[in-house]
Amino acid sequence: MCIETIPFPLQTTVWIATLEDVGGRVPLAKQRDAVRKLIDAAGYDPEKLRHTSEGSPFLDDCNSLYISISHCRNRVAIAFSPSPVGIDIEAVSPRTLRVIERIMTENERVAISLNVSDANRATRLWCAKESAFKLYGTQAKTITEIALMSLNDNEAITASPFSSRILLKSLNTHLLAVAHRS
Repeated sequence: MCIETIPFPLQTTVWIATLEDVGGRVPLAKQRDAVRKLIDAAGYDPEKLRHTSEGSPFLDDCNSLYISISHCRNRVAIAFSPSPVGIDIEAVSPRTLRVIERIMTENERVAISLNVSDANRATRLWCAKESAFKLYGTQAKTITEIALMSLNDNEAITASPFSSRILLKSLNTHLLAVAHRS
């Protein structure tokens, strides 16, 4: 397992574990082990990891710290921040094109020109919406309630009432999105 860190604005740090590529989904036990190792590498006690009744992760006895966890194929990512944060990591893949039409609103179709054959841009859109959805938790009932106003290679902005600024970073075959409230 390879571990790396990426600093983001607002005192947010992302820790990423790259696991052995097994040619598909990594077993859940290995993903959970990677989460524990990332929490430990960040200097926190992995035994304090808990989840709210809605499924949002938090570290017991760390009231001034927010975390968000994501995994995709052989990557696991955790964002640590002193303010609410949402994270998503996705493999850039044509499969994203199949779900984009179901999660885009009509306003997004107008505001964001999306070539229906551009897997990279579709993955950016998916990641941006998913990270904002995680940021707002159960306040947004569905991902279509998260409305993107703009999207480019490095950033996305969502509309009220779920306003956020999302920073996007390419990681070779994957894309990382980190959302904060704006």
